[in-house]
Amino acid sequence: MKTWNKNIKVQLQKRGFKTIALKSIEKVKDFIVNNIPGNSLVGLGASLSPDEFEIYDMLKNKGNHVFRWYDGSPGYNRSLDTFEEHPVPDYYLTLADTITEDGKLIISDFTSRPVPQKKLPKHFIAFTPAKKPLTLKKDKEETPYAVFDSRPPESDFTVVLLRS
Repeated sequence: MKTWNKNIKVQLQKRGFKTIALKSIEKVKDFIVNNIPGNSLVGLGASLSPDEFEIYDMLKNKGNHVFRWYDGSPGYNRSLDTFEEHPVPDYYLTLADTITEDGKLIISDFTSRPVPQKKLPKHFIAFTPAKKPLTLKKDKEETPYAVFDSRPPESDFTVVLLRS
C-alpha cells in the first residue's frame, strides 16, 4: 500500500470514516455489488462519471432505482444542498477526489452551504479516483465545496481507497 494510503486511512478513521483499501476496479465493483442490496434507491454523484467504474447498469440490473445528480447540461451542478427534485437516496456514491492531509473530505457534489442533517443519505460511499490522482490539500486552503470534517452522525460513511 502506498504511504499516502496508510496515512490518509489513519486520518480518516480518526474522524469517524470507515475506510477500505481495494486493489483494482474489479474489487471496487465487487464491493459495490456486495454492499448495496437490491431494491435500494441509489444516487450517483456528479463527480462520479457514469463510466468511472461502469456501475450504473450493474446497480440497475440488481433491481435498484438509480439516478444521477448530473444531467449533462452545461453549467448544471446538481448538489446535495437540496433534495427537492429527488428523494433522499438510501446509498449515495461519489468521488473523494480531494482529501486534506488531516483526513477531511472535500466533495465537489456539494457547495459549501451546510446540508440539513435530516436530508443526508443513510449511506455514503466515496471512492478515490481510478482515472486521475487523488488531490491532497493543506487544511487551510479555501474551497467552494463542502468539507466533511467528520462522519455525519446520521450517516454511515465509507471511503474506498483505490490503491494502484
